[in-house]
Amino acid sequence: MVVKLDILLIIFIFFMTYLTFLAYKKKQFGDKGLVLWMLLWVGSIILVAFHNFFNQFISQLNIIRVFDLYTIIALMILFFSLFFIFKAIIDLTKKVERLTRHIAVKEK
Repeated sequence: MVVKLDILLIIFIFFMTYLTFLAYKKKQFGDKGLVLWMLLWVGSIILVAFHNFFNQFISQLNIIRVFDLYTIIALMILFFSLFFIFKAIIDLTKKVERLTRHIAVKEK
Protein backbone atom coordinates (compact mmCIF):
# COMPACT_ATOMS: atom_id res chain seq x y z
CA MET A 1 0.00 0.00 0.00
CA VAL A 2 2.74 2.47 0.92
CA VAL A 3 4.68 1.76 -2.27
CA LYS A 4 1.57 2.32 -4.41
CA LEU A 5 0.91 5.62 -2.63
CA ASP A 6 4.54 6.67 -3.12
CA ILE A 7 4.33 5.93 -6.83
CA LEU A 8 1.05 7.82 -7.11
CA LEU A 9 2.54 10.83 -5.31
CA ILE A 10 5.65 10.83 -7.49
CA ILE A 11 3.50 10.69 -10.64
CA PHE A 12 1.46 13.62 -9.30
CA ILE A 13 4.61 15.60 -8.52
CA PHE A 14 6.04 14.98 -12.00
CA PHE A 15 2.71 16.11 -13.49
CA MET A 16 2.81 19.29 -11.40
CA THR A 17 6.42 19.86 -12.47
CA TYR A 18 5.31 19.58 -16.09
CA LEU A 19 2.44 22.04 -15.49
CA THR A 20 4.87 24.43 -13.81
CA PHE A 21 7.18 24.28 -16.80
CA LEU A 22 4.27 24.89 -19.19
CA ALA A 23 3.14 27.91 -17.18
CA TYR A 24 6.68 29.27 -17.29
CA LYS A 25 6.83 28.80 -21.07
CA LYS A 26 3.52 30.67 -21.41
CA LYS A 27 5.13 33.49 -19.38
CA GLN A 28 2.56 33.19 -16.59
CA PHE A 29 5.38 33.72 -14.10
CA GLY A 30 9.06 34.63 -14.26
CA ASP A 31 12.36 32.98 -13.45
CA LYS A 32 11.95 33.41 -9.69
CA GLY A 33 8.57 31.71 -9.81
CA LEU A 34 9.99 28.82 -11.80
CA VAL A 35 12.87 28.34 -9.34
CA LEU A 36 10.53 28.53 -6.35
CA TRP A 37 8.07 25.98 -7.73
CA MET A 38 10.77 23.64 -9.02
CA LEU A 39 12.45 23.67 -5.60
CA LEU A 40 9.10 22.81 -4.06
CA TRP A 41 8.49 19.91 -6.47
CA VAL A 42 12.05 18.53 -6.24
CA GLY A 43 11.88 18.76 -2.44
CA SER A 44 8.57 16.90 -2.52
CA ILE A 45 10.04 14.13 -4.65
CA ILE A 46 12.96 13.77 -2.25
CA LEU A 47 10.62 13.61 0.76
CA VAL A 48 8.38 11.03 -0.89
CA ALA A 49 11.16 8.87 -2.34
CA PHE A 50 13.31 8.80 0.80
CA HIS A 51 10.70 8.95 3.56
CA ASN A 52 12.31 6.03 5.42
CA PHE A 53 15.56 7.97 5.60
CA PHE A 54 13.77 10.96 7.16
CA ASN A 55 12.25 8.81 9.94
CA GLN A 56 15.55 9.02 11.83
CA PHE A 57 15.56 12.81 11.79
CA ILE A 58 11.91 13.50 12.46
CA SER A 59 11.93 11.46 15.64
CA GLN A 60 14.41 13.99 17.04
CA LEU A 61 11.87 16.75 16.31
CA ASN A 62 9.16 14.85 18.21
CA ILE A 63 7.25 14.22 14.99
CA ILE A 64 5.86 10.72 15.01
CA ARG A 65 5.25 9.97 11.33
CA VAL A 66 6.62 11.23 8.02
CA PHE A 67 3.06 12.09 7.03
CA ASP A 68 2.93 14.52 9.96
CA LEU A 69 6.07 16.17 8.59
CA TYR A 70 4.42 16.46 5.16
CA THR A 71 1.37 18.03 6.77
CA ILE A 72 3.44 20.56 8.71
CA ILE A 73 5.44 21.52 5.62
CA ALA A 74 2.27 21.77 3.52
CA LEU A 75 0.62 24.05 6.07
CA MET A 76 3.72 26.25 6.21
CA ILE A 77 3.74 26.56 2.41
CA LEU A 78 -0.01 27.21 2.41
CA PHE A 79 0.25 30.05 4.93
CA PHE A 80 3.31 31.46 3.16
CA SER A 81 1.41 31.47 -0.14
CA LEU A 82 -1.71 32.91 1.49
CA PHE A 83 0.31 35.79 2.93
CA PHE A 84 1.79 36.71 -0.44
CA ILE A 85 -1.56 36.35 -2.22
CA PHE A 86 -3.11 38.68 0.36
CA LYS A 87 -0.26 41.14 -0.12
CA ALA A 88 -0.67 41.01 -3.91
CA ILE A 89 -4.42 41.66 -3.61
CA ILE A 90 -3.80 44.69 -1.39
CA ASP A 91 -1.19 46.03 -3.86
CA LEU A 92 -3.56 45.53 -6.80
CA THR A 93 -6.40 47.23 -4.92
CA LYS A 94 -4.19 50.27 -4.31
CA LYS A 95 -3.19 50.39 -7.99
CA VAL A 96 -6.84 50.20 -9.10
CA GLU A 97 -7.73 53.02 -6.70
CA ARG A 98 -4.88 55.19 -8.04
CA LEU A 99 -5.87 54.47 -11.62
CA THR A 100 -9.54 55.21 -10.89
CA ARG A 101 -8.61 58.54 -9.28
CA HIS A 102 -6.34 59.40 -12.18
CA ILE A 103 -9.09 58.68 -14.73
CA ALA A 104 -11.68 60.60 -12.66
CA VAL A 105 -9.44 63.67 -12.42
CA LYS A 106 -8.57 63.45 -16.11
CA GLU A 107 -12.28 63.36 -17.15
CA LYS A 108 -13.18 66.51 -15.18
